[in-house]
Amino acid sequence: MGGFEYTSVPLDLGPNDLVVLLTDGVIETTSPLGELFGEGGVDRCYVPGESTPAQFGARLVEAVRRHAAGRPQTDDLLVVCFGRVPGEDRP
Repeated sequence: MGGFEYTSVPLDLGPNDLVVLLTDGVIETTSPLGELFGEGGVDRCYVPGESTPAQFGARLVEAVRRHAAGRPQTDDLLVVCFGRVPGEDRP
């Protein structure tokens, strides 16, 4: 985007490290009772030792859908997960 400065930062991922990028629509998804999914909802999706990037992303999207319980989506939902899966060789 024009007019914005970006900074790159080197990041060394170790085994089991997981990076998650998401939009505020994930955190701000509301239940039928008006409760926000929140950062706690994101945290609850992480299962130590069982959260590859693909597993975490799928678990997070499913949890957001369950939380919304059929309510229409009112904001964008974007989830990007990547990381280093144990046993994979580093380039």
